[in-house]
Amino acid sequence: METRGYFMIGFPGETAEEIERTISLSVELPLDWASYTITTPNPGTEIYEEGRRNGRFPSDYWRDYTLGKVSGPPGFFTSDEMSESDLRALLRSAYKRFYLRPGLIARKIARPRFWKEIPEIARTLFQLRRSRSR
Repeated sequence: METRGYFMIGFPGETAEEIERTISLSVELPLDWASYTITTPNPGTEIYEEGRRNGRFPSDYWRDYTLGKVSGPPGFFTSDEMSESDLRALLRSAYKRFYLRPGLIARKIARPRFWKEIPEIARTLFQLRRSRSR
């Protein structure tokens, strides 16, 4: 059985120190895979409605998105302390810190199904490389 962890960073009001603690926790847990994402305000959620009330979105973003009036994500919850580039850098750091650990790499190579996992590993490495160029 494999274990996977899913982690969000960049929640409204979250500090860089809190994000670092989340990343450290993910690395300490005995997980086989980890996924990280920057918090995205989805319709119907409290943080999306809060963003609408506070003028973060000039309109109902997701309604306009589905009608083709806007494209791309609605944006991340940035602050004076955390810019979008800061969040993207922390996201890259999380993936590197988790997947480039020698112990994890050794455990993965030692598994009989390692060769079957290569496509997923390659996708992860490609995403890391692609996110660096943004």
